[in-house]
Amino acid sequence: MDYSQHKRFDEDFFNMRTDNDSELVEKVLSSTIKTLEKFLNEIDNNTADIDSIAHHLKGTAMVVGLYRLGYICSDIMKNDDEETVSELVDFAKNEMILLVDFLGEKLKSLS
Repeated sequence: MDYSQHKRFDEDFFNMRTDNDSELVEKVLSSTIKTLEKFLNEIDNNTADIDSIAHHLKGTAMVVGLYRLGYICSDIMKNDDEETVSELVDFAKNEMILLVDFLGEKLKSLS
């Protein structure tokens, strides 16, 4: 499974969506980081249905330009094979960890 053709973070799309409003950028980045951390915790603790998590994550990801994560989540939702879903969930977790760090750095740079 190769998702490298999809941007991890489409900054141009994100800036268009936030109209480069610095206050809005900070709010959206902060909210996105919290959402990713929440879903990482839920996945690690098996406290929610993975299809439900994938659905919500896909929506969050696509709205803010986290396309790689969005496509991984889309594939999770389409797949019935337990082993494949498990691999995709691992991909999604790794992507979320990278995004939390990346977006956190981006947020710090705004301060």
